[in-house]
Amino acid sequence: MYRNFFLFEKQTEYLAGKIKGADIEQAFTFRKNELTLQLKNPKMLFQVSIDLNFPVLLSAPLSNIRKPKYQIFLPLEGQTIRALKIIPFDKHVRLLTDNYVVEMIFFGRQPNIYLYDKMGQEVEAFKDKAREERPPAKKQIDFRTVEQETIVEAALAEPDQKLEFFLRRLFYAFNKTLLNETIYRLGALPGQKIKELSAETLRRLHTVLSAISQEIAQRKQYLYFEQNQCSALSLFPLRHRQERLNVTVETYSDLNRAWRKFIGLKRDTEALQRLRSKCETGIKKRLEYIERSLQKLQQAEDLKMRKTEAELKGNLLLTFQSQIAAGASEVVLEDIFDGSGRRVRIKLNPAKNAVQNAGRYFNKYKNMDEKKEILKIKKDTLLAELEQMRALQRRLGSGKIAQVQKVYEELEAMKVIQTKSGAAGSGKSLQYAFKRRILDNEWDVFIGKNGANNDLLTFEFAGKRDLWMHAQGVAGSHVIIRLPRKDIHPPQKVIEQAAQIAAANSKARFSATVPVIFTEVRYVSRIRKSPPGTVSVRNEKVLFVKPLQF
Repeated sequence: MYRNFFLFEKQTEYLAGKIKGADIEQAFTFRKNELTLQLKNPKMLFQVSIDLNFPVLLSAPLSNIRKPKYQIFLPLEGQTIRALKIIPFDKHVRLLTDNYVVEMIFFGRQPNIYLYDKMGQEVEAFKDKAREERPPAKKQIDFRTVEQETIVEAALAEPDQKLEFFLRRLFYAFNKTLLNETIYRLGALPGQKIKELSAETLRRLHTVLSAISQEIAQRKQYLYFEQNQCSALSLFPLRHRQERLNVTVETYSDLNRAWRKFIGLKRDTEALQRLRSKCETGIKKRLEYIERSLQKLQQAEDLKMRKTEAELKGNLLLTFQSQIAAGASEVVLEDIFDGSGRRVRIKLNPAKNAVQNAGRYFNKYKNMDEKKEILKIKKDTLLAELEQMRALQRRLGSGKIAQVQKVYEELEAMKVIQTKSGAAGSGKSLQYAFKRRILDNEWDVFIGKNGANNDLLTFEFAGKRDLWMHAQGVAGSHVIIRLPRKDIHPPQKVIEQAAQIAAANSKARFSATVPVIFTEVRYVSRIRKSPPGTVSVRNEKVLFVKPLQF
């Protein structure tokens, strides 16, 4: 109903008396598709929105608008408003001043606002688009003044026509809300044809339309809420909605107030839907990525079987080396070790002999324990993020706008949703500014990315009792093991793995063994006037570890 002619008609009549004689101080826009006139005598704002989704004609209290304002229609400054009129049965409103006419067109594919002088010459347009020519108006009737005989006569002339099509063709501005309410009050069924209605029902149609007409004329407006969301603004009671479950109604005697609240709530709902959609898309894409990554890890996890197969091929090459032709790229040998007579296909490097090819297979999984360790850390990290994404998904499903906004900010900080803002964030979201690993399925390890990021990690994010690590004597990342409580300490294995990560994220990452110092964060201090990430450390211990390369 909020885009219906009757609403615009009633609001125009209300505003006409309110703004007549007011002087225009300035005309400006601060929101897309919206023109605002600042008035004095009385001091107020006159707002016009030609947004197809939210067409609006409102008055509002004078207030400081914080958003940037762009002045428009400068000739209107100092003009006195003489009248506000609506063209009958059209959402086409004219505001008349001493020397100008502001024409507001809310219909069609190109709604616009035009400024004309007294001679009817266009001075300025709100949108830089050619004016759309209106098709000739249809010959229709005002349902509020129609006679019963006219309805019956028109109905009998079209017995095979469906009732809803008949009503829309016969009456001006008979929108879907009016149609549904009329059919409901009439007791008819959607899709019924005129010939299926009794003569009494056709006569009662006039009674129903008269009742709705009288209700529109009253100083009452109705806001309908379904599932805690504002779903409709109406000039008359919507009985076809009131019988639904979980529907509440607010009644207003001030149309301007009701419309302002409705538009505000609808804008909030639309903003919530856009925000929710962005979150849902971001979460879905991230979940798909995590699941693909876990599948790849699953395929790579069976290292023991791969190592056994590689060692078998190496032993077969050594056993049958005399039978392998030089320069061969492949050979098929019998598995003599299990007695099954199974044939094993083995790929070879033609540039190497049988012994050298055997060595390749023996060395292929030499660092199997280290690879298994890396795979487990990757898997634990992905599983933790998977659970985090699912938790955000659950919060999103039940959250109101404040909750959805928090989820959006968290996804933005995680870079799951890309935005123009490059800020690291604060509080809980700050954790996403760093690289992260999960050790032993429960210990969070965070890794700095550069000098400034190291400072952020150590001095703004980490707790005083968290464990801090750094490769000794070389440039590298600060590494933090988060402690859930100060009385809980990570096991030695986790400390060693974190030290290996610190070594791998340093200039010494290609060394066989790297000394890594560690201590509690409270014993780490900035060095005045030193480059970012430079610190002094007390009470440190040293571990000698092999870098764990990811």
